[in-house]
Amino acid sequence: MFSANFSRNILILVISLLLSLFLAELYFKVSKKFIKSYPVKLIGWNHLVDPELGWLMKPNQRGKLKSSSFGTIDVVINSKGLRDHEYDYKRDDKDRIVMLGDSQLFGLGVNIEKTVPKILEKKLVNTDVINMGMIGYGTDQEYLFMKREAIKYQPDWAILLYTGNDYWFLDKFYAHAYYYRKPRFTLNKNDLVLNKQMNFGKLNGSVSAIYADIDSLNNFFYFNSYIYKKISEILFQKLLAPSTTRYKNNMELSKVIFLKMNNYLNENNIKFVIVFTDRKNQFETELAKWLEKQGIRTINTNLNQMQKYYIPQDAHLSQEGHQKIAEQILNFFQNKELNF
Repeated sequence: MFSANFSRNILILVISLLLSLFLAELYFKVSKKFIKSYPVKLIGWNHLVDPELGWLMKPNQRGKLKSSSFGTIDVVINSKGLRDHEYDYKRDDKDRIVMLGDSQLFGLGVNIEKTVPKILEKKLVNTDVINMGMIGYGTDQEYLFMKREAIKYQPDWAILLYTGNDYWFLDKFYAHAYYYRKPRFTLNKNDLVLNKQMNFGKLNGSVSAIYADIDSLNNFFYFNSYIYKKISEILFQKLLAPSTTRYKNNMELSKVIFLKMNNYLNENNIKFVIVFTDRKNQFETELAKWLEKQGIRTINTNLNQMQKYYIPQDAHLSQEGHQKIAEQILNFFQNKELNF
């Protein structure tokens, strides 16, 4: 049985710890070293369950994106489920580029004309640049989406925008934002095997509610507590350290997916380049170097999480970030003298 002194000391220790955490939080908030941010809200538009890709944007929609970090912007989804102007699959006399990616390419937080594809389209002569960015997609879904949809546009080039969270989307089975199940690949002797046992679609009500509650609680503390945010980031880095099995597995998956993507595009006479946004990220650095040794074109945009290229209080590219990436892609074409 614990003595009264021991119990009192434990109580004092707990109170001291809580008081220290409170004072630390107060300091960071008063000193403005911590800025609150909140998740993005989709207003007036939504997604569809897809039996192969997990989800797609519903065609012919008009809505808005709203967040405290960037305000409210308009979103128009065309007849083919893309956030872009209308393009026929059958091409005319123009050159054509398709761009694949996630919410960064989609332009979450910026107007459509300020996104990388539209900036390129204005700079390149007689060239369509089609934005095929899908919120929440990982490299696996982009590969499937490329084979199913991007190829229909008969492009000269396919450009994939690779961002910081792509490598850990590979082993997740749902998307946090919508609770849709997603496809997952495994490797069998360097060949991709799609998990056919997965029933795509939304998670059932009770499971979805549990994940929603967990995410909501995590978001509340992450976006309101400097200490919780920093501890979460440290643990996340430990979880994906190069020594972990998860890191190694996702690296091998990424390599095989990109090799297959490159081979498929080459067979269809389509040139391929991968654009990396954060080469200070160890995973991206290792992957990019390996891809270059395989003869796959890469572009380093040198953004490296520099604050001016991202929306304040948000992890998505700002107008300046989209402009910087577009300039780097233009430089790539000019310096390499790569003609269509």
